[in-house]
Amino acid sequence: MADRSTGDLTVEGVLREIWTRVLGRRDFGAHDDFFRLGGDALGAFDMLGLAEDALGVHVDLATFGCAPTVSGLSAVVERRRLEPHGGDGTGTETAPVAFSQEGMLWHEQFAPGSFNLPPLVRRYQGHLDVAALGRALDELARRHAPLRTTFDVVDGRPRQRIGVHRPRLLPVTDLRRLDPGRQRAEVGQVIADAAGRPFDLTKGPLFDPVLFELGEDDHVLVIRLHHLVFDDWAVDPFRRELAVLYSAYAARQEPRLPDISLEFGDFCRHQRRLLAGLAGSRELAYWRRELAGAPLTVDLGIEDPQRPRGSPHAAAGPLHQALSPALVQPLRAMARQQRTPLYMAMLAVFAVVAHGCTGQDDLLLASVVANRNTAELEPLIGCFTKKILLRLRLAGDPAFPELMGRVRSTVLGALAHQDLSFETVVQDALGGDAAVHGLVPDVSVMFQAETPRQAKLVLPGLTLSGYDTGKPARQPHFASGDEGPSAPSGGTEDGGGADRPAWGAGLYGGTFLILSVLEDQDGVSLVARGVFHPPAVRRLLVRFEEVLAQAVAHPDGTLSTLAAAAGSGPPPRSEGRSGPGPMVSLGGFMVELGRIRDVIASCPGVADAAVVVRKAGPGPERIVGCIVADGDAGRVPTLAELRVRLWAELPGYAWPAELAVLAAVPRTADGGVDVDALTAPEGSRHHVAQTVADATADEGLFSSLWSEVLGGGPVGVDANYWQRFSFVEVLRRARRSGADPTAEQVRRNRTVQTLSVDLASSRRAR
Repeated sequence: MADRSTGDLTVEGVLREIWTRVLGRRDFGAHDDFFRLGGDALGAFDMLGLAEDALGVHVDLATFGCAPTVSGLSAVVERRRLEPHGGDGTGTETAPVAFSQEGMLWHEQFAPGSFNLPPLVRRYQGHLDVAALGRALDELARRHAPLRTTFDVVDGRPRQRIGVHRPRLLPVTDLRRLDPGRQRAEVGQVIADAAGRPFDLTKGPLFDPVLFELGEDDHVLVIRLHHLVFDDWAVDPFRRELAVLYSAYAARQEPRLPDISLEFGDFCRHQRRLLAGLAGSRELAYWRRELAGAPLTVDLGIEDPQRPRGSPHAAAGPLHQALSPALVQPLRAMARQQRTPLYMAMLAVFAVVAHGCTGQDDLLLASVVANRNTAELEPLIGCFTKKILLRLRLAGDPAFPELMGRVRSTVLGALAHQDLSFETVVQDALGGDAAVHGLVPDVSVMFQAETPRQAKLVLPGLTLSGYDTGKPARQPHFASGDEGPSAPSGGTEDGGGADRPAWGAGLYGGTFLILSVLEDQDGVSLVARGVFHPPAVRRLLVRFEEVLAQAVAHPDGTLSTLAAAAGSGPPPRSEGRSGPGPMVSLGGFMVELGRIRDVIASCPGVADAAVVVRKAGPGPERIVGCIVADGDAGRVPTLAELRVRLWAELPGYAWPAELAVLAAVPRTADGGVDVDALTAPEGSRHHVAQTVADATADEGLFSSLWSEVLGGGPVGVDANYWQRFSFVEVLRRARRSGADPTAEQVRRNRTVQTLSVDLASSRRAR
């Protein structure tokens, strides 16, 4: 792979580009101090990581602190490049993680098992050469480094450890003495355990086959896999190579397979180097422009209207909807005229459906790309697949052909800027506006094309089939990572059990939808998976086909006419939830102010409360909480305490950005709240968010430990720790010091301040 990351730039030139990306400015010289330019310890840590990716030299924060300039850092890098580098003596090779792996690895720290793949299961009937199969699987692990890779965090950064190949025997479990029912039960239990039991990512193996012997000519192979080392695309090269290897070994011959020309670790190193400097800055700049002012969610109304507010949804799906060929063929013809693939035309149809359900003319969705952009990547086994963002702009009531053109332009733009990690883009481009209300930007709807597997596994003398154990392989996880696999009825590590509120339930019902377009020999179908109310999504799929029929019948129809004409009934969200007050939109999140008001009013120390939205200056609108103190309670709660209480009752909900303490809530003549008087700044004083006394010690502990882990430089209590692997080490050290936040508490907070208040609140509750 050609390395375009540095070109003819000097070390100093590369560092300047990295500083520009981290600081967001270019007006600095080679001798300007990083920290005086606005950088902080976390920014310096990020910058040094990017420099290591680009230049292959590790510099710690303490060393950088002695000469925090481009010129000084350049001198350190040049000097260290001349020093000899020794290995670790084990033969283990290290490499940075791919951007496709980064988010998964972070979520696995707090929800282990979230990215277990369903095991690969195949039944082999006929004469199976067990030794040849074992040798073939072992050779696959030798050829493809990800199958012998583990992961850890070194100096606050995630790393792959690519192990030396050591031959492994294929474990065989003899079930021949059991009757068929017991055999199915035994294999089913192993499959369920393989899907749900977390991997030890630091020890492995993350590729773990086992063979079950049901009879002399009847075997079942179960391969346990983690998504960090395997994606959907990898199934085809896995099948092709397994067939070649087994056939050769069973015939006592040497297999003929081409050598692997590029290792996955090399791909990761190249990707990191390329995006550390100018290329990464350009991608971030693109996404900042593309996502400026984007809505933060699409609420399709697919939650259960009868479900108690705040209670979790069970995982659902898959639901299938086969589309009529009489509709698909004209749509293909329309797509060809617009030079648009069928997937993009189907996405345009879904945009009409979503517009009809939400009324939004600005939609933010996610999709999945194979991320194998060159021929040399196609035969590799590994985790390349990653998510991208798609912002669909529907304003102006476009005709359907124009809408397809807009969708095509959006998708092509996203594909041209797909390299950075999904989490990096979301946090960088959307996190700032969302953070003011404590919102964690994510995408609750995914629309993707699902490519059927092309390679058929054919082994000589064997009939291959699936193996139905009568049990589901696993329950799908909340794919954004905020919710791990569905908890068993016995509860979770946090003690919440099955009645623990689902994260995000306050904002969009705790739902998550993955809608896939599947093209195969049987035609085109839609497949829905995720966390939702199945009847609501079935109606959504019917609605999709109705809109498709209208688009085919009226190819020049506009967005509004297609949405209105499809179906005689209202869109699915008409059965949606009811709430205590009107809904307002904050960047796309639909927030019921009355719900926030009810939680604040129930807080000790509050006699009365009101919640309004205020826009001050050119910035975004902000939620302002207004409270009247209860004189008998002793003290007024802080904004931080109110946030913790709000999240306890409405997980993931928007919190007020400001808190005003008033002598009284102004009322209108009929007894309602005088909103105009509340939004006026006169007569109110803004209550600064402060932590309660018993949380201060935790704040100091977390901040000092974080500074210690980074190697110097203070870290503010309001710094965002999300997806900063240095904070994983902070948590390890904090637990040794007595502060023991649960994984759930870490997931639902984003700063040291609110995490500390959350801890203090839970201690008082005990």
